[in-house]
Amino acid sequence: MKKSILFTTLFVFALSVANAQETVYIVKDKKSRTKNINTDRIVEHMNVIKFDPLQTVVGEVKFSYERVLSEKTSLEVSLGPTLDGISSFRAFDNYSYALEGKLGMVAELGYRFYPLDDNPALNRLYISPVVGWKIYNSTFNPDDTYYPNVESQNSTRQRGYFTFNVGIQSWLAKSFSIDYYAGFGLAMINENNYFVNQIYNPETGGYDQQIINNKFNANVFQFKLGIKVGIGWTE
Repeated sequence: MKKSILFTTLFVFALSVANAQETVYIVKDKKSRTKNINTDRIVEHMNVIKFDPLQTVVGEVKFSYERVLSEKTSLEVSLGPTLDGISSFRAFDNYSYALEGKLGMVAELGYRFYPLDDNPALNRLYISPVVGWKIYNSTFNPDDTYYPNVESQNSTRQRGYFTFNVGIQSWLAKSFSIDYYAGFGLAMINENNYFVNQIYNPETGGYDQQIINNKFNANVFQFKLGIKVGIGWTE
């Protein structure tokens, strides 16, 4: 009788330990899963405000607003200031003249289509035709030491373009997105620049200085890459 009671007690204890170990294992597994970021999250937001930090390298401080139009489509508007030469120091001819960057503007309009099944607008893969226009302004400043008789002039660089973008918009959190994209298309460039021309004058033995206006127009291919970080919300 005592042996039966002892055997039963040991069996119940062993079973309890086994269940306890299994429970501890499951809790540990849940904790490890919470550390992973879910990039496959699907949201049903209607609006996203974004910022593209990579475009500051080319002198653009661009913000975007995307609004859902239907289950699979949306419209994105981008706007912001530009600053010519923000990523580099512009100086030429042994610092005898330089271009000083001034504020301009960039504007874009894009229509987005999200083709994947079971993925509503604002989620995952999208294709987007985009039209845009940007202008860079600067001032041509000749150094008075080298060119005392040459005045400053305002320069402009304008670009109108069309690109076909492909990207992926993932949601790292319920209201925080990251948007990777690449685009390829055509651009029309219109530049209005200045430079100083020096002509030797045999009568004075020196050089006469003259400022030259150089205008340039061209059609070129355009390729762009970007990463936008965004905050989304529902109406």
